[in-house]
Amino acid sequence: MVGTMRKLLPELTKFLSEATLATYAGNGSEVKPQRGGFRELEHSDGDWVYRDSYTGYFRSWGQEVVWYKGKPYWNHIYGGGMVKELIDDEDFAYKTFEFLKKALSDGDKQEDFQPRGPNEFENGGWKYVCDWEGDIANFEGSEEIFSGDKLVFTHNFLGGLIVSRSK
Repeated sequence: MVGTMRKLLPELTKFLSEATLATYAGNGSEVKPQRGGFRELEHSDGDWVYRDSYTGYFRSWGQEVVWYKGKPYWNHIYGGGMVKELIDDEDFAYKTFEFLKKALSDGDKQEDFQPRGPNEFENGGWKYVCDWEGDIANFEGSEEIFSGDKLVFTHNFLGGLIVSRSK
């Protein structure tokens, strides 16, 4: 079973890239949430379905799940947000999240797995840094955003394949 799952990893990598650009990073449309108080975005292509479900604004937690042929296949959990000093600056948070979307859209996600954005991305006085270990099957890491040289946003994340018990 695990061998079959691993054969699908290049297809999963490509699908995750499409899903990222079609949902949050690409300002995709929200769908009806499965959980109250959450915002959710969804993308599907053939046998693959992706759903990003998150709650909060200044500090938020979320989960991305991919189903293959109707079964949970991959999971990614993330959380964090604006640093304490900026916890209620709505205008600055909005600018930070717009920059985050640019960073998440950057890099070659089609061929190489990126759990979030690239290792580094800079644009207009903003800088994004992402450090992580592992691969698409099992990973963990963190991301930071700087405005000038000041840290303004952090997220931690982890995820990987879901391996269920066969009947």
